[in-house]
Amino acid sequence: QGFAMLHNEKLGMAAALRRDIPDLDDRLAAGEIGDVVRWLGARIHRRGRMVPPRQLIAEAIGHAPDERALLGYLEAKYAGLHDL
Repeated sequence: QGFAMLHNEKLGMAAALRRDIPDLDDRLAAGEIGDVVRWLGARIHRRGRMVPPRQLIAEAIGHAPDERALLGYLEAKYAGLHDL
């Protein structure tokens, strides 16, 4: 469960970042990371030890972490390779 949880958290945070910073990819490509650092600081780093991890992630991404994001990512990545 720990491995899957880690990937779910990352995928959930990536989706939340894209939701909150619509031009995220362009900014990152230009080397502009300030908005990401501020987003992480406000939603993760500032509260990291005050609330349990699942609650922290849920508050940051807007919903409880679940396996759907990870399963969707893995299916999209590997379906063509294995004729799924």
